[in-house]
Amino acid sequence: MTFGLTVNANPISRFTNLVLMQAWHDSATELVVSSADESGAHIRYRVEGELYEMSPPPPHIRTDVLNELATLAGVADSPFPRSGTIELPFSTVPAKWKLEMASADADCVLTPILELRSQNPSNSRGPDDGFPQ
Repeated sequence: MTFGLTVNANPISRFTNLVLMQAWHDSATELVVSSADESGAHIRYRVEGELYEMSPPPPHIRTDVLNELATLAGVADSPFPRSGTIELPFSTVPAKWKLEMASADADCVLTPILELRSQNPSNSRGPDDGFPQ
């Protein structure tokens, strides 16, 4: 499923899209939206073996973020375990993620489909990277 970030998108969609685009831009090899615990949900991504924590969604919207990811992957109405693909238009190179959700209470794991990223090996910020200079 292809989508774009629009001004009129709801806050859950905007948050989810920004998380995906930031992880892609930073060359993440894994993105994990963890199960919520007493401190809330965690969003982590791995770059060159190092794990980075992103600003987590407030605990009360974690389910909405997971539902948005499932919707973007086209598996929102599928039974668990769920597996799908999310594709974002990202500058001149589309970002494509494989989504895996074992259950409603398990972590949501996304991995980039790397053959698309290899079209832009520098992954450096430039005039066509979709980010303001």
